Amino acid sequence: MIWTKMMMRNKIICILTLITLGCSSYNKRENINNNLEKPEYVLLKGINLKQKGEYSEALVIFEEILKEDSKNKVLLEEIAESYIKLGDYKKAVFYYEEAMRYSERDVRLIKNLAYTYYLDKNYKKSLEYLEKLYEKENDIETKKLKVFLLTKNNFEISKEYFKEIENQIESFDIDFYNMYIKFLDENNLDKEIQNILNSFPERFYSDSKAMDFYFQLKYKYSNNYNELEKELKKYIVINNNREIGDNIYILLGEIEYKLKNYNESKNILKFVSKDGKQDKKYLELIRSLNNENRL
Repeated sequence: MIWTKMMMRNKIICILTLITLGCSSYNKRENINNNLEKPEYVLLKGINLKQKGEYSEALVIFEEILKEDSKNKVLLEEIAESYIKLGDYKKAVFYYEEAMRYSERDVRLIKNLAYTYYLDKNYKKSLEYLEKLYEKENDIETKKLKVFLLTKNNFEISKEYFKEIENQIESFDIDFYNMYIKFLDENNLDKEIQNILNSFPERFYSDSKAMDFYFQLKYKYSNNYNELEKELKKYIVINNNREIGDNIYILLGEIEYKLKNYNESKNILKFVSKDGKQDKKYLELIRSLNNENRL
């Protein structure tokens, strides 16, 4: 009898416990669901989709929130960034402009707008926004963009900006240097090109891409092939622990050919890799060397 009563009491306790746990679990689920319906949680869901590269899906969520929260600067920027990723720069500009209404001196927003106008090829508006920045607010990237835009309409300021940026660059940037050399070349500023060549090895000697650029540039603007031959051979010997690019060997082969050292040119070209032997310059040089042997 006592045992039966104890069993009944344990069953009742167990049932009450399950009911309590069930209610607690339901309340937790209800709280989670309520939280997920809050705009900030929905916004996070959209941001998560954007980070995964699902931009169209993210925009559906963002634009739904926008109906209730049209002045949310963070939301407007997220929409603009999504449109940039989708390549719709005009819509991106529209939403960045909307965000600017709520924060006129946001430096990051100004830079984003300038960059988006640049992507949309509206160079005038891009420059207009860059000129809203104080000099101390410009970083090296905005200066590069600005100098590109200035080359289209202001020679003197472009020249000063190019020089200033070149002095500040710590790591090699091939796009910038291509743009700078092109600007100097088009304006017949050979002395400026020579100044760059003179300072280049000291600054970028350990950067193989930079030195490849330097040697190709020097080959184009220098007629002193003997000096360049010695410099290239020295570079190859000093860097024999590192992989030397095919471009360097092909260039040295071209210089030896110019100096009429045909056997030396052939020997140098033996160091070119299998892939490098598909290079147009390599094939042309081999053809030229074969023609010399026929004479």
